[in-house]
Amino acid sequence: MKRYDPKLICGLAILACGLGLHMYYFYGFGEGPHDMVEAMREAIERIVLLGMVPGPAPYILCAILLPLSQARAIALGGLAGTLAGDLLAFFSVFVIPGSSTAPIILIFMPRINLLVLMPLGMAIALAIILVRRCRRAGETDPSGG
Repeated sequence: MKRYDPKLICGLAILACGLGLHMYYFYGFGEGPHDMVEAMREAIERIVLLGMVPGPAPYILCAILLPLSQARAIALGGLAGTLAGDLLAFFSVFVIPGSSTAPIILIFMPRINLLVLMPLGMAIALAIILVRRCRRAGETDPSGG
């Protein structure tokens, strides 16, 4: 039986959750269209008019890095940071809205994810990788120093 890398499985699960959340943003409100052509037209209008083009961009960038074995943990960090930001925005708007202006965060969150949270998650993952490498190198050092 072939054994799959847990980082890859976890990354694909986070990717599915994040993209599912963005699909909910696009299709989850109102009655919705009744045929596929109308659904595609409405999705394109929402993407263009609402400026939500960068919404799934961090997920797509990390999905490109995910299959690479050397960058898998870094991509996982980027996905985790992005999903954390999206979930925070979702809860602050739909679950426990603080005010009537709470949905404004949905306009800015895709850019915050792309420019802040995804790179921050990647940097944290890289720092963890480097610390683990240094500890391993220290354990195998025969001089003890």
